[in-house]
Amino acid sequence: EEDPPTNDPPVIVGFGWANSSGTVYVFTGQVMDEHPAGLTVTFGGTLEGFSATTAADGTFTFSKVLGPDDMGLVSASTVDDMGSISSAVQTVTY
Repeated sequence: EEDPPTNDPPVIVGFGWANSSGTVYVFTGQVMDEHPAGLTVTFGGTLEGFSATTAADGTFTFSKVLGPDDMGLVSASTVDDMGSISSAVQTVTY
């Protein structure tokens, strides 16, 4: 009898942002997982209600126009294809 495949929870690394032009903020990161492609990264905080989908290598990018009232904490989390949930990661826009 074979053991079921192990499944480690996904981990989001390198989550951060850059101000690309004026009020456009670009959020980027990478999901480390056995199967990182096509996962949905769900944002919270300032970006509550928005999400991004990972590329084949687990990277994701999300751009949003943010005004002065939108500054603050942004979190990101994901669930892998086996249902394991990542810990949330956070960054602060200013």
